[in-house]
Amino acid sequence: MLAVTGIGAITATGFLTVLLGAVAGYHYRSLRLLLVPLVAYVLALQGQRFVDRLDARSRPPVDLSVGPPGGYPSGGTVRIVLVVGLLMVVFAQIWRREHETLLLGAAWGSIAWVEIVSRSILGRHWPIDLLGGVAIGVLLLAAAGPLMWLPGSTADRRVAEPDAQGAA
Repeated sequence: MLAVTGIGAITATGFLTVLLGAVAGYHYRSLRLLLVPLVAYVLALQGQRFVDRLDARSRPPVDLSVGPPGGYPSGGTVRIVLVVGLLMVVFAQIWRREHETLLLGAAWGSIAWVEIVSRSILGRHWPIDLLGGVAIGVLLLAAAGPLMWLPGSTADRRVAEPDAQGAA
């Protein structure tokens, strides 16, 4: 379980974020695709730490927790929802098939669920910490996800088509 909950660790999610930004930014020659995941990740880290400092509730007891107990919100949950969600946004545009997009959504939900369950089983967070982590992760993903549209993706074509029709 400790290895499973480690997927939300700062090192693992940070590496994945840098890799996503570097590969997408380089491949599509886009500074935006390089910077959006990095900025979103830093906002996730700093936002989670800021909210945690404001939270006056006690953390789960150390003697009942496997590993260090965390506060509100669960930072690992925030990071997993955000980073894996950004990966899914990029892959959904590359693959462009409905059934593959559904599989990506299921994978995203499954990975987030595993993170939530593992931190709960290990006693590292109260349930409200985990729900708060999901909520903040989804909000950050909703803000950063649309900025991850790939050049030439179907979203770009949908936006460009009305202009082309209106100009004709």
